[in-house]
Amino acid sequence: LDHKKITSENKAEAYETYTIAIAKLTQHEANEETEEIQEEEYKTFMQICKAAFIDGIYGDNLFKVMFEKDTDGSQLFQAPLLKEIVDQYE
Repeated sequence: LDHKKITSENKAEAYETYTIAIAKLTQHEANEETEEIQEEEYKTFMQICKAAFIDGIYGDNLFKVMFEKDTDGSQLFQAPLLKEIVDQYE
C-alpha cells in the first residue's frame, strides 16, 4: 500500500465509514448489555417471588390464577355480563 496515494478525501471517507460501523457496534453492545441486566433483574425478582410463594401470581396473572381452579368462579363467568367484564379486563 502506497501511503502517498491516500488523499484527504479517502481519509475522510474511511473515517466516516468506520465511525458509523463502530457506532453501530457500540449501540449493539449497549443493547445486549441492557438486555442482560434486565434478564438478571427478572431472574432475581422471580427468585424473590418464589421464596415468598407468589411465583406466577404477580401482576395481571393474579386474576387468572385466582379463578383457574375455582369451579364456582368459572361457572359464574359463564353469565354474559360477567364474561364481558372479564374480557374487558383481560
